[in-house]
Amino acid sequence: MYFTANGGVFETPIAVGTTSQLASGGANLIAIDESNVYWTTSDHPGSGYVMQLAKGGGKAITLATSSGYAYGVAVDSSSVYWTEWGPCGPSCMEPVGAIVKVPIGGGAMVTLACSQTAPTELALDAVSVY
Repeated sequence: MYFTANGGVFETPIAVGTTSQLASGGANLIAIDESNVYWTTSDHPGSGYVMQLAKGGGKAITLATSSGYAYGVAVDSSSVYWTEWGPCGPSCMEPVGAIVKVPIGGGAMVTLACSQTAPTELALDAVSVY
């Protein structure tokens, strides 16, 4: 089982066992697939990051640097998706954000939706991002 707490990413056995911290530094939410753990992390104010770490351990890699606060994260067989948002200016009450994706392992970021009002969590199915 994988989870975030106090800004870290942790792994613990489902049965009785020892919990291990895999990463630290402001982790928000996580997603997992068969091979990797993914999470978002953000500086305040500043950039957000989308991170990847093999389930077997090793060094975490930065898949993407977002232009705002990176929060929700989801993964399918080919891409990692996340929400990001930041201030939209002095006349705006809600932060404006986007839904973005990057290939597993890294590559070019693709913005799927922009001008979203304070996007947070997201979910995927075989054809859509919600």
